[in-house]
Amino acid sequence: LKKEGIFRVNGNERRIQASVKSFDEPPYLGPDTFENLSVYDIAGLLKLYIRSLPDSLFPNEIYLPLLKYYDRYGDENDRIKIIQLFLMMLPRNNLILLEYLFDLFNLVTKFSEYNQMNSGNLARVFAPNLLKPTNGEPSLKDYEITTSIIKFIIDHDH
Repeated sequence: LKKEGIFRVNGNERRIQASVKSFDEPPYLGPDTFENLSVYDIAGLLKLYIRSLPDSLFPNEIYLPLLKYYDRYGDENDRIKIIQLFLMMLPRNNLILLEYLFDLFNLVTKFSEYNQMNSGNLARVFAPNLLKPTNGEPSLKDYEITTSIIKFIIDHDH
């Protein structure tokens, strides 16, 4: 957690792809699965996993309304209520994964003086893959809003 740029520095692509292959083929995970991986490789595996999900963790029917209401209401308490409402609408598995991810992000930010990964930097890295439209690329404004949403959730995840 104290490695600088833990989610911004790229891991070794060869080791990451070998790890992906080991997840997909027997004997699957063993005691030495992560033995030769750096922190950056493991962070890269997590980013690749999230990027490779067939659907966004925030489904398309939630994506645009969430951006619209979050952008419309600037009050912190209103935004907390909006995000809570939309989180309740998520499929259970999505919510469980997001809870784990935001717990990790919260832990990473506790070491930001070492790793330079504050909530804003984490949001810039992860927002494009956590909160994305299923049809096409988000506009620059949408990217800014999604980054703001992810940062807000990290900052308010207690």
